[in-house]
Amino acid sequence: MSGKLIFLTLFLVAVVGRACCQNLLDQRLSLNFTDLPIGQALTEISNRADCRFSYNPDLLPNKNITASFQETSLEEVLKKTLGKSFDYKVRGSYIIIQPVADKQSHKSNIEFVGEVVDARTGRSLANTSVYDVNNLSSTLSGEDGSYKLSTFFQDGVTAFAISKENYKDTVIRIVNQQIAPVKIELEPLEVTEEARDRTFRRFIDSLNIVRFLVNRKAKQHIRNVDMVEQRWLQVSFLPVIGTNGVMGGKIGNNVSLNMFAGYNHSVSGVELGGFFNVDRMDVKGFQAGGFGNIVGGQVDGAQLSGFVNLTPGGGSGTQLSGFVNHAGTRYSGLQGTGFVNVANNINGAQLSGFTNFTLLDMNGVQGTGFVNLAGRVRGVQGAGFLNMATAVNGVQASGFINMAGTVKGLQIGVLNIAKRVEKGATIGIVNIVKEGFHSFDVSANDITNLNFSFRSGTKHFYTLLTFGVVPQESTIWSMGIGVGTEVDWTDKIYTDFELSTNTVQPMDTWIEDAPSDYRFQVNFGFRLLKWASVNAGPVVHFFNYSSDNEALDLSTKFGGRPLFKSSGATSNSKVWVGYTAALRLF
Repeated sequence: MSGKLIFLTLFLVAVVGRACCQNLLDQRLSLNFTDLPIGQALTEISNRADCRFSYNPDLLPNKNITASFQETSLEEVLKKTLGKSFDYKVRGSYIIIQPVADKQSHKSNIEFVGEVVDARTGRSLANTSVYDVNNLSSTLSGEDGSYKLSTFFQDGVTAFAISKENYKDTVIRIVNQQIAPVKIELEPLEVTEEARDRTFRRFIDSLNIVRFLVNRKAKQHIRNVDMVEQRWLQVSFLPVIGTNGVMGGKIGNNVSLNMFAGYNHSVSGVELGGFFNVDRMDVKGFQAGGFGNIVGGQVDGAQLSGFVNLTPGGGSGTQLSGFVNHAGTRYSGLQGTGFVNVANNINGAQLSGFTNFTLLDMNGVQGTGFVNLAGRVRGVQGAGFLNMATAVNGVQASGFINMAGTVKGLQIGVLNIAKRVEKGATIGIVNIVKEGFHSFDVSANDITNLNFSFRSGTKHFYTLLTFGVVPQESTIWSMGIGVGTEVDWTDKIYTDFELSTNTVQPMDTWIEDAPSDYRFQVNFGFRLLKWASVNAGPVVHFFNYSSDNEALDLSTKFGGRPLFKSSGATSNSKVWVGYTAALRLF
């Protein structure tokens, strides 16, 4: 690693700061002690905090305590009760109290041996985690329940934790190099299948790649041990091949450097991986993996990978990957990828080359080259081909299809489909609104005496498509698109106001500079039946055409009494009032 990279890593750690691991020491307590011996004070604290203390009574201060604590953390209570010369380590339900190690302290080797059995049945317990609480060196008991762990004493005292899945953990203190075999009896817990599944079979540990990377011994320790250790730095080549060893899944780090792949409890700072970073719980800060990042909890900060970011716990910040981002529960910030973004809820933006998928709420912007899928959208969906949502409060814009349940805002596309439009409009060539407005007209007007029109959308805003011919002469045809609104005066009487643009062409040829007929028409209608009505009204035409012979000849076939006419070297125009009359089917 270069000097610049080391400096950047240390700088980021300093910015992110000290990790905050939630454990027994974070509990808030309210206590009052009046001239109480320290031993009794610890018993009172233990009862209130629902924890157990492990300590050597001979090392505690010989004094009585008078103090009052209101909503004070357990760690602060212990510091003010015992002083600042003690360290506190959490191991499951135990808090181990031991003196702060002196720089000149003496270390000596020890071999801790014995047997682990079920306290009720006497049955030997295989695969039980036995580990040194200080340096986390560890072993698993054999099939006969026996164990042997080589470690060292710190000033003649050490402590061992013994943990197994579905059993109460325990702590053994060894003083003065006691090396006689120790038989440990563990009390079983009453654990339901649901609780067992929730506690010990986390999503991350069930992934195939994690099963491949993490060996059996490490997985067993993770199931057994109920503790989290926080360390400033870890370096690994592969999971369990590194400074955290087989207990890596139970250790959080401020700086995590994984040459190929790493497997940790959590990160509060910086994590860099050549191939894969795997964290069972939260990442806060910066995480970058050459191929992927997998985080079981939340990610708050930046997550970068060449291929995949997988974060079922959600989080906030920025996720960038070459192929796929997945953020479960709720994610606030930016997801950007070359292929697909997936989340349950998004507050921010999803940008992808192919598709975005938000299962529940999308608050912000979804932008993709192909398809956006979401539950409720508040904001903007923009897609090259298709947008889908259960409800839209904002804008759906696509190159082809928009689909939604309830729309409050706009749908803009070639084909828009919705259940209802509560406010706003669907703007497209065809708009299918289940609780909207659709009609089919057969009509005649002053240019083409046989016309077919389709209107779709809502009454306050719809689009229309029209096609017309003069069948008896086979000389003229027209095609147009427009928008309109309908006003209901009574249950029977209505008026349409419509604007449209139409191409008019002779039947036997094609005029290159296509003549355009812009129309504003008012249709006065009367409903004959629930499914049929008649309407008629005036049409104001503004006809614009070129000066070549074919266009000039075409212009003489209609609009013979113009209100206005203009002639030029290359283009001409005229305005006149015509008519329309139609039978409408709903």
